[in-house]
Amino acid sequence: MLKTFSITDIGRKRKVNQDYIYTSEKPVGNLPNVFIVADGMGGHNAGDYASKVTVETMLAEMEKLHEGYSKAVKLLLDRAGIENALISGVSENGEGSGGAHMWNIVNIGGDYYHLDCTWDDPVSDDGGKLRMYTYFNLSDEMISGTHRDFSYNFGCKSTAENYYIKTGTYFESYSRSSESRLTDIITKSVKNGRYQIQLRFADKKSYDGAVADLIKGERIYEVLTDAAKRVDTPISAESIGYYENPAQKVLTLVIREK
Repeated sequence: MLKTFSITDIGRKRKVNQDYIYTSEKPVGNLPNVFIVADGMGGHNAGDYASKVTVETMLAEMEKLHEGYSKAVKLLLDRAGIENALISGVSENGEGSGGAHMWNIVNIGGDYYHLDCTWDDPVSDDGGKLRMYTYFNLSDEMISGTHRDFSYNFGCKSTAENYYIKTGTYFESYSRSSESRLTDIITKSVKNGRYQIQLRFADKKSYDGAVADLIKGERIYEVLTDAAKRVDTPISAESIGYYENPAQKVLTLVIREK
């Protein structure tokens, strides 16, 4: 759980503290948290006001980001002739912190699905872009781990068009016997030039078991060793990147070339 602390000081020369600080451990727009410091203007008139307005303007623009994604998706779907709608509610980061959010509903083959392109466009810890499909065609039950209080109930029950189910990366359960299937998934992905692989699990037990076995138990290196024998591109069997999303029960593996 992230904990923060902030403080400013007027200093020895000024009569007014012109600095303005804003911190939020909760999501703001499509950002998981926000920390902003607006430095003063060296004592110039209304410097404190300028700092405050700067921060408030930035926050207002950040709040619009998630709406921008969802409205852009709606425009594209409208032009493609695909039935869709905007929906709002509360999204959470998996640690209990929530904020107002907007995403899309799409009709595929007569069934409605949740589609959240904002949350599928994250930035990695090193500043790189990640290609995610965590929120690509989800049912109500699937998205409930992070999204709630829907503005309208579309009755999203089907999972037929969910990304993981369509691509064969959805696991109803996980055990050591699942390793051969995972090897096949990694092999196929690398042969197609994709080194980022996402796995979704049906329930918390399966997800926790996979993380415990593959990551904490380091069985992933056995899987990588087997996969490396099947591909032409040399991949590392000693190093791998990974991202955990327990709220959505998604494990992302980033395969590394030698």
